[in-house]
Amino acid sequence: MWAQSLQTFPEHRSLHLSCNSGISTAVVLCHHVLGFTVTVNIQGAELRFGNGNANIHIEESETEYAEATLMEPADPHQPLFKLIDGENDLSVSYEMREEAFGFGLKVLRHAGLSGNEINDCTSWIITRALALSDPGLADEDNRNMRHTAQLQWIRPFHQAKYPEERRLLQASRFLFALDNISLRDQMTHRVQDKELASKVDLVPMVAVLVSFARIHESDLERCHHLPLSVREYQRLHKKEHCIKFLEIRSRQELLKAYAENVEFNLINSFELLGRLMLGRRYTEQYAKPAVLLSAWGWSIFFSSIDAVDPGDVSVTAVRLLFGVPVAMAGERLALSMDQRKSMGKETEEKS
Repeated sequence: MWAQSLQTFPEHRSLHLSCNSGISTAVVLCHHVLGFTVTVNIQGAELRFGNGNANIHIEESETEYAEATLMEPADPHQPLFKLIDGENDLSVSYEMREEAFGFGLKVLRHAGLSGNEINDCTSWIITRALALSDPGLADEDNRNMRHTAQLQWIRPFHQAKYPEERRLLQASRFLFALDNISLRDQMTHRVQDKELASKVDLVPMVAVLVSFARIHESDLERCHHLPLSVREYQRLHKKEHCIKFLEIRSRQELLKAYAENVEFNLINSFELLGRLMLGRRYTEQYAKPAVLLSAWGWSIFFSSIDAVDPGDVSVTAVRLLFGVPVAMAGERLALSMDQRKSMGKETEEKS
């Protein structure tokens, strides 16, 4: 409507846009596609696209909401119409995504690391993940505690909760696009630059690796083209309650985590993978109660969804398949909910 008005009355209409994102997209649409002359004002600097009088004026907004006002130059104090978006309005925005196969490698490249630095980071991430298969392998300090009575008590519970070494190595090959030979090199490679981990937040990638190792084995081989959000990965932080567990390096920290019931469990992996799939659509309120999440034609869910027999339900893996469930009415479903957390607490209390 506004484009037709501007094109019909170019000398008697002007459009003022105020936004803090999507400015380049607006320039492409308004100038390069529709042919309008556009001015852009960002931090006091004005840029002009096109010749002649500008019909569209774009300025950077100080708020997260966009605003569009159609004006008549002869009466600048009385807008013809004005639109302001709100928190419930859908937004169209660019989101960087990468395919699941080699996702870890691509994220490290986006961080601007050199080839040698990527090798160092990959080795560090794989080593930290493998330490979960045996809590006595985390570092030198943990090797000394291998035969303590406390660790011997913890080890069976710990190993039952985390992927075995074979699954972690399979996920490493997938996440960093490694073959068996290059994976062997990563395993024997010593990280030379001990300060590298402080340059890049690598602990969240350990969480991603562990979560990939929890995807059903047959599903992992078929999800090469699953698009994952780079932005959401960058928003992960090692200080998040569950991810922080993966940074444990000493006996005291491990025992304290178990005493405080801190862990990185299957539900945490489900939520992390769902977050990478949903991208900007992810909110805790939306995803926390879910047992199935769908995005971009893919679905992640707990095995209880499609299990024929209770004995088929896996407590160590999630399913990730191409496809979206459809309700009887023909509506595509993006979410399935139940009371999985409260059920878990009731089970613990009964036991």
